[in-house]
Amino acid sequence: MKPLKLTLSAFGPYADETVIDFTQLGGQGLFLVTGDTGAGKTTIFDGITFALYGETSGGVREASMLRSKYAKPETPTYAEYIFEYKDAVYTVKRSPDYERPKTRGTGMTTQKGEALLTFSDGRAPVTKLKEVNQTVTDLIGLDMKQFTQIAMIAQGDFRKLLLADTEERSNIFRKLFHTDIYKVIQEKLKFEAGGLDKAYKELLRSIRQYTEQVRYSTEDQLGQQWILMEKNGFEGNLEEGLEILEQFLKVDKETLKNLNKQIKENDKELEKVNQFLGKAHKEADAKARKEQLLQEKEVLLPQLEQAQKAAENGAKEPEKIQRLMLFIQKEKENLERYTNLENLLRETKKASLQIEKLGMDGTELQNRQKEMKAVLEEKQKEYQTTDGAEKEKAETDFRKE
Repeated sequence: MKPLKLTLSAFGPYADETVIDFTQLGGQGLFLVTGDTGAGKTTIFDGITFALYGETSGGVREASMLRSKYAKPETPTYAEYIFEYKDAVYTVKRSPDYERPKTRGTGMTTQKGEALLTFSDGRAPVTKLKEVNQTVTDLIGLDMKQFTQIAMIAQGDFRKLLLADTEERSNIFRKLFHTDIYKVIQEKLKFEAGGLDKAYKELLRSIRQYTEQVRYSTEDQLGQQWILMEKNGFEGNLEEGLEILEQFLKVDKETLKNLNKQIKENDKELEKVNQFLGKAHKEADAKARKEQLLQEKEVLLPQLEQAQKAAENGAKEPEKIQRLMLFIQKEKENLERYTNLENLLRETKKASLQIEKLGMDGTELQNRQKEMKAVLEEKQKEYQTTDGAEKEKAETDFRKE
């Protein structure tokens, strides 16, 4: 920003309209504002700051205190500032709230503050207070606080800039030198770096998970190198770790090849042993079967001899068996006669009971009774005539068999 002209009217100690033309001081170099205390040096900076942002440079005096107490009632209070920025000229004029005499009648009235920003390129002016403040901030890239810290430092405020924290100074210089794009890039790179770092740590965690399952010998050099890299978490040694793993795998493949060869040889030996064991089992089974048959032979021989004797004895007794069968047939016939006799006795008894019951003593019934008794006696004699000795001998032979 390059100041061109500042006009102060009834502003601070300047009772009348005062114009400060900075173009008369030359286009290059520095100039000094000097004067006694209270001469109005700070008011010049307050006028510039008030015109731009509606506040004073030091922030001590409020805008309502800016009207000069030496000014005439009809003299308006305002600050107009013309400046050049990036080859363009801007004019901003602003007035505070202040009391002035009424144009009609007597008494005082409040003159409301106004703001106007005009452009040299013909753009429409900005008239509202807040819009003027925002437009100025967007135009020069600094708000009021930042502007007073770097471009219009009030007395004693330079120390505030020096003592400001890093973040605040960074914001001031970033807006002053328009380095916001680099902050955006920095934040984006920081975000991407964070994502890459997270992915890297996750990859290391996954690598450690698999490397924990690696088995190696601590006696050789490769094993010692692997232990060292594990302690360091493979930080920066991933390629070297992969090379060691490849060597481990090469050794393991050779070891596996030898083991497979040994396993095949062992399988052949095992097959021979199994064949020998199978033959031995067969011989043992045959021997056990032979002993079992010998034992069965010892048990069966006496039985066979007894059976042979029984067969020889049986061949000698066909006539005896025939007589026994005849005796059994005769006994069956005797049993049938005896059964008939028992039935007859039951009928006789029944008839006797009926006779007794009926009280019949007729001749015909008595004769019938005599006949039945005679038959009974005859049957008993017939049964008793059976040869008792022969019957007893038959029963004895039957029971013996």
